[in-house]
Amino acid sequence: MSLTRKVAVNSSIQMVGRLLGTLISFLTVKLLTTKLGPAGFGEYAAILNYIAFFGTLADFGFYWILVKELALYPDDKKKSEYITGNILALRSVFALVVLSCAVVAVYLIPVGLIPILTPAVKLGIFMVAIATFWQSLNMTFVAIFQTHYRMDRPVLTELIGRVVSLAVLVPFLSLNRNVAWLVSAMVFGAVVNMILNVLFARPYIKATLQFDFTYWKSIFKESSMLGIVSVLALIYFKIDGLLLSVIKSSTEVGIYAAPYKVIEILNFFPAIFMGLVFTALIQSWKDNKDRAKMLINRSVEAMIVVASPILIGGIVLAKPIMTFISSSDYAQYATYTAVLFGHTVPINGIIILQLLLVAVTIDFFANIFGKGIIAFGSTKLLLWPNIIAVILNIALNLYLIPRWSYAGAALVTVLTELTVLIIQSILIRRFVTVIIPWDIIWRTALSVLVMGIVLSIFKDMNALIGVAVGTVVYLAVATRVGAISQDTLQLIMRRSG
Repeated sequence: MSLTRKVAVNSSIQMVGRLLGTLISFLTVKLLTTKLGPAGFGEYAAILNYIAFFGTLADFGFYWILVKELALYPDDKKKSEYITGNILALRSVFALVVLSCAVVAVYLIPVGLIPILTPAVKLGIFMVAIATFWQSLNMTFVAIFQTHYRMDRPVLTELIGRVVSLAVLVPFLSLNRNVAWLVSAMVFGAVVNMILNVLFARPYIKATLQFDFTYWKSIFKESSMLGIVSVLALIYFKIDGLLLSVIKSSTEVGIYAAPYKVIEILNFFPAIFMGLVFTALIQSWKDNKDRAKMLINRSVEAMIVVASPILIGGIVLAKPIMTFISSSDYAQYATYTAVLFGHTVPINGIIILQLLLVAVTIDFFANIFGKGIIAFGSTKLLLWPNIIAVILNIALNLYLIPRWSYAGAALVTVLTELTVLIIQSILIRRFVTVIIPWDIIWRTALSVLVMGIVLSIFKDMNALIGVAVGTVVYLAVATRVGAISQDTLQLIMRRSG
């Protein structure tokens, strides 16, 4: 098969796989929110939020270090197997220790001290810790696919894993099992995903556990800064949900968690794109710095084209999207009201989704600059920006959540992401002159304006129909006015393949 055809096939598989995976994720959230209501879904979200911190700590930057190391030895299979085997073993030991501590810590908290920590929630944390352990090991094999530009494989295995989890979840819901049973469905999907990735990775690298402790020490030293930065980034991204679950009721956590799930799903797309560009950035920075600088600027252009319709389309279609992933009553349920322009307005999940869409759009661009700085070997530069973001985020959340509940948490997320973007856009200029693509901006703005007008006319339509209509209108106008250039398409297609 020719390279061009491989790129086309792999890109098509990725696109279809991601779309199907997104639909399954939305279906899962809808089943859970409909069955559990805001309070029950709040418990479910609290479990995932808590373990997410320890899951990132368990990774500790090993994923990106492995991608970086493998990218430096693309043609040396023996060296690649040595690197992969040692990082797999190190990751296994570290993840086991970290996740065990997470579970033990929860069980040491006296019953009643934190109302949301019921026995079922504690057991749920234990079950999700098991799933997270397998997901952590699985990322070793995803790194292999990423360095070989075969991300279609993990997309496919992740899709199968999601289907398995959903297949297990449905009977548990029908039997009215508690939240611990519901989250345990993730374990089945994680194990299946891991097994399939191990099998798919064998033609590239046969990974076996290796125990070169001297090499472990060097890897741990190298990954420590990236691990700290990753944990700090997750803290300012996730601490709002955790603080909300401690300060407020599970109902308020549930109101916030449903739109946040939409944001988490959307965040996969720029992460995947930059994950693939990351490998090219490492290789280019080593051999051709001009090409690396070009990739950063082209990535900004591509992200403008992708992020703009997500932001505007999401804001216009917020109500049908929230209704689609939950129910009309759930989407409009509110425990907090605000006075805006002299009118009392209930702050529900629809408004929270609109606020969070602004935050995630900002994060799309911060992701480019952050990954660029890491690829250029200057992870240390990201330490202080992330420390500042964490301090700002926690301080503002502690002040605003008691006063504005989940609305305060959403607003803090926007402010924090904006702060990170500003700082990282300044730092990236040490390596690259980021050129603001005004030509792309105005053409994209025109395209999303037309799309927004069309969607606003039919804003109460079904979410899937709305997304389809918005996509068709945007692509038609953007192609016509030249917002989507052939160069941008080639960048997205090459990196997706």
